[in-house]
Amino acid sequence: MSQGKSGGVLSAGAAEERPAGVKATEAAGLATSGEVSSSRAQSLRGASRRVDMTRGPIVERLIALAWPLFVGNILNTFYNLADMYWVSLVGTDEVAAVAITFPTVWLTFSLGMGVTIAGVAFVAQYTGAGKNDEAAHVAGQVVLLATAAGVLLALVAIAFRDAIAAWMGAQGRVLELASTYLLITSAGLPFKYIYYAYRSVSQGTGDSKTPRNLLLLTTMTNVVLDPFFVLGWAGLPAMGVAGAAWATLIAEGIGAAVSLLYLMNGRLVGVRLRFSHLAPDWGLIHKIAELGLAGSLDMGSRGLSSVAVAAIVSRFGTVEAAAYGIVNRLMSVVWTSSGAMEQAAASGVGQNLGAGQIERASRLAWTGAAVMFSFLTAVAALLYLFADAIVGVFGVSDQVVATAVRFLRLHVFSYGFWGAFEVLLGAFRGAGQTLPPAIVTFANRWGFQVPVALFASYSLGLGPDGYWVTLLVGNVLFFIVTAVWFRLGRWKRSLIA
Repeated sequence: MSQGKSGGVLSAGAAEERPAGVKATEAAGLATSGEVSSSRAQSLRGASRRVDMTRGPIVERLIALAWPLFVGNILNTFYNLADMYWVSLVGTDEVAAVAITFPTVWLTFSLGMGVTIAGVAFVAQYTGAGKNDEAAHVAGQVVLLATAAGVLLALVAIAFRDAIAAWMGAQGRVLELASTYLLITSAGLPFKYIYYAYRSVSQGTGDSKTPRNLLLLTTMTNVVLDPFFVLGWAGLPAMGVAGAAWATLIAEGIGAAVSLLYLMNGRLVGVRLRFSHLAPDWGLIHKIAELGLAGSLDMGSRGLSSVAVAAIVSRFGTVEAAAYGIVNRLMSVVWTSSGAMEQAAASGVGQNLGAGQIERASRLAWTGAAVMFSFLTAVAALLYLFADAIVGVFGVSDQVVATAVRFLRLHVFSYGFWGAFEVLLGAFRGAGQTLPPAIVTFANRWGFQVPVALFASYSLGLGPDGYWVTLLVGNVLFFIVTAVWFRLGRWKRSLIA
């Protein structure tokens, strides 16, 4: 059953509150009684899934859209964790092979999300304007571009898999296992990118629940298949690392098939992909690729800087490396929650720009930033006060606990600034302005964090604490930079005007 206004979801009886463009488009599309019945049925099916960001209480709308995205972001980490668990029952070399490939796998996922960022902006703005056929046309081009990018990156990763694994430190049997894992998982990149394309389109329409449910399906498929393929349950051959990779590939193939099915059968409210939408529109593809390239550079710079930072901290010893790993896992609360609100803000800003509601788009962005600042500051206070007990859950030595607690307390109160910063970057992306986030992210990670952390750690003598002090300053500084840039208002231009 669809919810009313207070629930944050578009109700079937609230058509009179939609922007004029939406009402006009719907009226024009209902030419026959059969079409009326079909369209109304589709609207009712989608009413409980879609969040209309162009009307109603902003905080409720943001939370309604962000919550499923938060769950989805958590689920997205389970693929590698599930593989890691099951191969740990085989041997140490197998664990090392999967662990070594994780940064590369994560980087390819990040690039895939970057490629499809433009889909959120275009689809959200066309949805806000009530131009559903144009939104479907964009969806088709995003699918084409994402598939092509996935195939190209898969070929590169497969061709250089040995070199990649060796560069990450793999040797001997671990190198052989890591190469096999990369070969199979890389072959699945086109499938993964098709899912990312679907998710961007769905997010643009305001439906974050269906992608979450689909991700739950693929994650559970991977988890269930892992022991059969890795350990050889039910009489199947025990394939070890290769089995974990095959389980991931099959799960992602299912995800891609269901994604295309959802796009083609009109499960997205008002956006139904037809074969005609898959005919290449080179002008539109160029626009999407142009925006997506900046998004990919944005996401890629994050992944590469994480590898560099880990190297800086780990050089001080195994205790510091272990403490860094623990704090990083606690920081996942920041990544998953701020990422969800960032994605919700992108959809909300896009829809409102498409509907011509520029001031509401601005209020939505600042409100989302304020919500994340408040939430993550409260989380930071809890982490600071109960740091010893929280870190102690990991069952490590007292020395590692003490180091991790120190790392955590040095920077934890910058989490609120980090979250607000990410939400404003999402607002830029929803407006189709992907270059400002890419510039700010690169400046933050490579122009500030990496060099300043090196300087603070070695020249200033702060040792491993140097990175965490740098992170504290950087989170505050780059929130201010982003807020000033956003305040200038140059993003207040619709892509579809």
